[in-house]
Amino acid sequence: MHRVVPGLMIVLVAAWLLLGVGCEHRGPLSSAEVITLGDDLMIREGFSWGTPIEILSPESADASGHRWWQLRYVDALEGPGSQRLLIVDGDTGWAQLPYAGYRVRTKAVLSRGSTPPAVVVQDGPFVLLLTPPSVLAHDARGALEAEAARLNAEAASSGLYPLFLVRRDDQGRSALVYGWQSDHGIQRDTAVTMWLSHHSSYTAATWVDLR
Repeated sequence: MHRVVPGLMIVLVAAWLLLGVGCEHRGPLSSAEVITLGDDLMIREGFSWGTPIEILSPESADASGHRWWQLRYVDALEGPGSQRLLIVDGDTGWAQLPYAGYRVRTKAVLSRGSTPPAVVVQDGPFVLLLTPPSVLAHDARGALEAEAARLNAEAASSGLYPLFLVRRDDQGRSALVYGWQSDHGIQRDTAVTMWLSHHSSYTAATWVDLR
């Protein structure tokens, strides 16, 4: 009868434990985790797209069996690469640019009478100013962008269209705003300020007319 030497036994047990950990099923990703995975990809690729303005959770699997989260960022000003999207695998957490043939998804517009109630937005000339415009140091701007990402994650999970971002004006001042969409804002809507009063501390937010 063959005997396994103690050292070999230790190696076999360690390998078995590592294999077990690697095969452990992970729970579903949260919106906040998906934003972080997208941020990590942008750091690796050298992108500076800011915070996502839209986060769509996975739907049905594609032809290869993947179920993708979709992150949409403020578009570039012009050109064929103006649309900025990242996708994150809902099972593995792998983030990447959309592959050739990827079907870009759009957010369904929910009515006021839907259940649960959803706050929808209409295009217009206003943005909601959450913080006063000021010239920010790099670390302060990073903290504000992280706050925008947190608010977008909260919005995506609680019925508000995720349009929080850090906007920089012509004077180089930055502010946390809601409603800026690359080249236009939204219509004033008390439902948005009501959402803020229930989900954030920004109760003094003010509407700014960009016209």
